[in-house]
Amino acid sequence: MREGPVLKPVLAVLFVMLFSGTALSAEVMSGSSLLLECQEFTGQASFRGNPSANTCHSYVLGVHDMIQDFEARNQTTYYCGPQNPDTYQLALIVKKFLQDHATSLHYSASSLVLSALSEAYPCAKMPEGVITPGNAFTGRDLRGYR
Repeated sequence: MREGPVLKPVLAVLFVMLFSGTALSAEVMSGSSLLLECQEFTGQASFRGNPSANTCHSYVLGVHDMIQDFEARNQTTYYCGPQNPDTYQLALIVKKFLQDHATSLHYSASSLVLSALSEAYPCAKMPEGVITPGNAFTGRDLRGYR
């Protein structure tokens, strides 16, 4: 079999999967799992050399980036935070939200990140009865759609 430009990366990925000892999973991370990862996260200093704190920060940053991209593509707004937020502060906001909403930890971590950021950076008040990603989980009007 010839190794072309496409085959080499595929073989590399398969090799890593086989010998890394870590199974790839398609499971959705829960709020409980994210809170466990965030327990030791206390800001930028805790981030270095701490795999759990790194996972917490990276996950929150990834969800934040995904939401920003989705907002730009769909001309909608889920929360009204600063243009260039301190990413460590975002992770601390999410950690506190998860600690304060223990009864919601069974929901997906990504939806809870959205809820946390919507609560921390609300936009204009939504009309009564409007279901947003945030208030579906916390029972609060977390605003956010334009």
